[in-house]
Amino acid sequence: MDNAAVQYLAAGDTVVQTWTVDSVDGSGTSTITITINGTDDGPVANPDTNFVNKSIVESDAPIIYGNVIAGGDNGIDSADSFAGAEQYADVADTDIDLGDTLRIVSINNQSVSLGTTAANGTQLAGLYGVLTIGADGSYAYDLDDSNPLLASLNTGEELNEVFDYTVSDSSGAESSSTLTITVNGQNQDQPPPPPPPPLELGVIKNLYVGLDELVIKNLQVGFVDATFRNGTADTSEYNTDSDPYIDQLGWGRPVSSTGQSGYTLVDNSLFSSETGSTVDVGSTFKIADFQHLNFPIAVNSSILQEVYLVLNMDIVINGVHLEKPIDLKLLMSHDETPNDSGDPRDIISLPPQMITVNMDGFDYDFHVLGFRDVDGNLVDAIYTNENAVNDFEIVGSFTSSSENPQVLDSVSGTVGVGNDDVVTWADTSSEYGTLTVSEDGSYEYILNGDIKNVLDVGENLVDSFEYTVTNQNGSTISTLEINISGYQNIYGSSGDDSLTGTSANEYLTGAAGDDVLNGAGGEDVLVGGPGNDILTGGLGADVFKWVAGDEGVGATTDTVTDFNQSSGSYDPSEGDILDLSDLLVGLDSSGMTLAEALDASFLTITSDGTDTSIVADVDGAAAGTTTQTIVLQGVDLTNGGEFSSAEVIESLISNNNLVVD
Repeated sequence: MDNAAVQYLAAGDTVVQTWTVDSVDGSGTSTITITINGTDDGPVANPDTNFVNKSIVESDAPIIYGNVIAGGDNGIDSADSFAGAEQYADVADTDIDLGDTLRIVSINNQSVSLGTTAANGTQLAGLYGVLTIGADGSYAYDLDDSNPLLASLNTGEELNEVFDYTVSDSSGAESSSTLTITVNGQNQDQPPPPPPPPLELGVIKNLYVGLDELVIKNLQVGFVDATFRNGTADTSEYNTDSDPYIDQLGWGRPVSSTGQSGYTLVDNSLFSSETGSTVDVGSTFKIADFQHLNFPIAVNSSILQEVYLVLNMDIVINGVHLEKPIDLKLLMSHDETPNDSGDPRDIISLPPQMITVNMDGFDYDFHVLGFRDVDGNLVDAIYTNENAVNDFEIVGSFTSSSENPQVLDSVSGTVGVGNDDVVTWADTSSEYGTLTVSEDGSYEYILNGDIKNVLDVGENLVDSFEYTVTNQNGSTISTLEINISGYQNIYGSSGDDSLTGTSANEYLTGAAGDDVLNGAGGEDVLVGGPGNDILTGGLGADVFKWVAGDEGVGATTDTVTDFNQSSGSYDPSEGDILDLSDLLVGLDSSGMTLAEALDASFLTITSDGTDTSIVADVDGAAAGTTTQTIVLQGVDLTNGGEFSSAEVIESLISNNNLVVD
């Protein structure tokens, strides 16, 4: 077999070849099987080159950029070229083993942290400038305009400096090569080329929206305390169901075979049982069917003037019974018009009314909206046709008057590296929420209440806003993306709770006490709250979230039992997230990587060889008075001490397993 045909095999890979051969005397056949075992061939690093023109040193942004692993054409603006200048195209670093991933481990014998890029990688001062390189091979090189050797460098002259880098594959095999930067001289009377724009990086924020499950049961609706003109001699009242209220109300002496005028009311059977039925918060639902039998009656016989509609029902919100049932008594007025007038239709009024109830600190508003006609229109007064049966529904709704979900953050620092960024926003209007912005990049996004009320569990909406970042290096257009996701709320109490989800996407909140939360199936959000909580995400990509007030003075420990381990072993691609964005305050990463800003001040990560412990200092003061300890059970993120706390933090961030802002 051609050796080149199997060089792609990595360590642990095999290829089996089988041949069947016949004996020369025709007596039989035999099978020959050859197993080829792959080995780690190691990477091959190839030399890289790039150049920069002296005359553009007035910019304080990276002048040139490239990638020593990927090779290819370097990130040089075409305007940077001049007579005699060469455009470099580098050969990529390779590893013949199929599927092997390469990363930079050192530059000039200085280590490069896992998960870094040119925006937050290792900085190294060279002879004529500063090189920043990330583990992914991307780099940026910025000339030092204070270097006197550059001032005297004329057109046609050049200076070179060489950086030695080492690349490693996933098995730890290494190869080294060089990155050569050539500085080309250019007289100052030549017009400088334009600098490259800031790096284009969008911003993605997740907005987790907890949705309530609301059950109505034991509904009772009926009439009481009717008032008639011309006495009550010609009236009738009947109760046709099991509640104590009147369901059929009649009045007047009939003048035809159609009978009396009157009302009939039929409770919505979905809500009248002990089990009841679920309604969506924000949706409109039928309370009862209503009929007006508008038939001719004799002059001076009994006529309805007004009647009270009684409505009571039990409410269950997210599995918890409301302590007191809703009990309303609503006035309905009746205008019996003469049949010889311009408009003989009768008029019945039921003005909208609202009552607010509270559950676990959250307000819910129950609205009686009035009538709904056959065309679906909501009205608080109806006009009923003479000599006809007029059908309507009495309808209501529940809404949540609690604070709408919001995101408060900034897009500054996500493009370029300067502190002089000016952010200009395009159209900030939205059908989903309200965005308030500033030119320093800060913004506040608040989800509209009517959107929250109709959002379904498992539904995902995306709100996108375009913005332009301008600094001395140019302008870059990018996008802020708000991902809005609906989750079914499951609330705990002030005591010790055990909450278990289902296969749906759920938002489990333990509140106070020492709670046990299990998301089971689905993609869940778990918030233990104050206390020592045990959190299990279960199947799906789950978010373990801590909010302001969850921390405590002294030993407050939450344990996550299956962080990215639903398959049985640790795999960051499962997508579980530790969300500390609402817990940490005062985080400032100016002049350093985010991992450097977090390490030791805000987050300290250690391992006992089995579990990983994360101690979060809420304000970064390292005073130890406001801390939250998080134990990741069954996983050693330090790999036996091989990775430092900062490297673990950087890996969590780069794999999208840690959110801090």
